[in-house]
Amino acid sequence: SKWPTAWSKVNWGGYVAVSDDATSRRLGRRDIVIAWRGTATHLEWVEDFKTSLTPVSSKGIPCHDDGVKVDNGFLDMYTGKDETSEYCQHSARDHVLREVKRLMDMYSEEEVSITVTGHSLGSALAILSAYDIVEKGLDRGVPVSVMSFSGPAVGNKSFKNRLNRLGVKVLRVINENDWVPWLSPWLPPFSYCHVGEELKLDNNKSPFLKPDNNCAHNLEVLLHLLDGYHGERGEFMLASDRDHALVNKGGDFLKESYLVPPNWWQDENKGLKRSSDGRWVQPERTIEVDGYP
Repeated sequence: SKWPTAWSKVNWGGYVAVSDDATSRRLGRRDIVIAWRGTATHLEWVEDFKTSLTPVSSKGIPCHDDGVKVDNGFLDMYTGKDETSEYCQHSARDHVLREVKRLMDMYSEEEVSITVTGHSLGSALAILSAYDIVEKGLDRGVPVSVMSFSGPAVGNKSFKNRLNRLGVKVLRVINENDWVPWLSPWLPPFSYCHVGEELKLDNNKSPFLKPDNNCAHNLEVLLHLLDGYHGERGEFMLASDRDHALVNKGGDFLKESYLVPPNWWQDENKGLKRSSDGRWVQPERTIEVDGYP
């Protein structure tokens, strides 16, 4: 956002991608992926901590049962727009549904699936957008699944039941030492309900990590734990070539003996580009894509 305050609502929220030909052949289908990022701004933390349930139909999602309710903070962030703003005339929902429809039309002659994923706030938006896509019929009967990481509960039991009836598959990956997945159910009105299947991990099982639960909500830590998971009673052993150094990408969670500095990731030259006259400047950014600012 160009607005000089932490309360600006203009922020990058995620992306939509499509599997390439080689990956599609391996999967046996063309996979459309919607990835939502986690909480990043002060305003989003305020929205995260709203704890009242609102009918999804109140925001234009085509559900005929007013008993199907989700957290009003998540719903506002998904559907909110400001037609007086240069940058907020279209909601996150508008962007996602528009792109999904375009891609479903593009690959209408192929076998397709839709995978939605996100961490923390992004987990809630992933579940909500997957539900919306199927409720609206944009999926056209193809498999829709959610990979949720460290997410809070999104809605009530009626929402869970409706999601199940629509056939949306959800896997919730959590760290048992993380408080965020249990935030909403313990706050009034005590009627939030988790959806899908749960895979519970424990940062204390990894020999790479410091014995400190401050890492419990970190996405890189969760992916590290997932890589080493071999069942509740299995020995922790990394199964892929995913570098354990990624754990310290934005934190200080690896044991000192691994000699990986904390918080090592940053944009190259912190985003500056060298101009033709030798000066280091902020480059011009594209602010409009396909007519959507």
